[in-house]
Amino acid sequence: MGFFWQRWRPVLLGFLLVLAGLFLGWQTRAWLESWPPVQGAEPSSPPEEAPPFPPLAGDDPQRFTRSVYFDGLFQPVAMAFGPDGSLYVAQADGTLWALEPPGRDGHPRNIRLLAADLPDPQGVVVLKKDDLLVRGRGGIWRVQGSQMSLAVEDLPMASDLSYGLLMTRDRRLLWPQPAGYQPGVLSGSVLAASLDGAVEVFASGLGRPRSLALDDETGALYVLDQPQVAGPADLFLLQENQDYGWPLCTGEKAGTLSCSGLPEPLWTFSPEGEIWGLLFYTGGAFPPSYQRTFFLTLWGDPTGKKDGSGVMVAWRGSQGSWNLLPFSKDFWHATALAVDKSGNLYVADMGRGVIVRFSPSAQDTER
Repeated sequence: MGFFWQRWRPVLLGFLLVLAGLFLGWQTRAWLESWPPVQGAEPSSPPEEAPPFPPLAGDDPQRFTRSVYFDGLFQPVAMAFGPDGSLYVAQADGTLWALEPPGRDGHPRNIRLLAADLPDPQGVVVLKKDDLLVRGRGGIWRVQGSQMSLAVEDLPMASDLSYGLLMTRDRRLLWPQPAGYQPGVLSGSVLAASLDGAVEVFASGLGRPRSLALDDETGALYVLDQPQVAGPADLFLLQENQDYGWPLCTGEKAGTLSCSGLPEPLWTFSPEGEIWGLLFYTGGAFPPSYQRTFFLTLWGDPTGKKDGSGVMVAWRGSQGSWNLLPFSKDFWHATALAVDKSGNLYVADMGRGVIVRFSPSAQDTER
């Protein structure tokens, strides 16, 4: 034993010295890499607020049931529900259809043609069953059953069409009007009309107002302005007699003294296409995280530089930041939005000629 120890002791001691050297070298390298120490380092910023729902939730069968409510239309551009559950749909060909309430199979029991000569329909408001107002080129028509008459005449024209028609709590009709509707008028506006036919400017100083939305619970109004085709968009709280400053108070001029006091947008964002519809959701069917959110449709990008059509959902987080996520894709040209009495969401697909329905899935764990 003593002979063995005397013979191998130098080898074992050398091996231990090599291990110790390797360990000290590793520690020294780690110390050098951390030098010099960071002085006054700022604390790490908190992580961004996590969205309450994932992207493309509308296409996730575990969260929503996406189904075709009605097929066989020709370019639906505007729609609204009536008090009995009928869905009234205006098409680009000038026809107005009534899709009667669904039967046991979940689809309309019957369809009826109400009007066939509407010039470029752009918005629908339902007064009562089979009694509607339809905004079109040059006027607002009242359709009662199979009868049609001009309710508001001589509406200003514009080379750039905008879609939508909304009735406020005081029963005034509002719609977005792009720039160029009067000689010398450079800005777009929101126009208003009473049922007796008087037309006035409700708000001015917008670029290309695309769509309006109403909060059914509070009466608040919103307008989405997209001055350039498929460009950045501004969401404003819509107020009567307000000038929003376009085009004189945009860009570098926005902060000048002459432009002070103008309302700031609630949110500025860059959608992936041309905005068509806007809806403020207060229905009771969707999970709690979707309550009081905005749904908007993208028709697509006429320039071909961005993504295609679809439905987006936007909301303001608890930390005050705005968020935008795709809710559903696979549309040829998404246009109008509507919500039924149960809170289900309906989206018109102009390209396919269908109405798509979104209902909460029984598998959704948030409810």
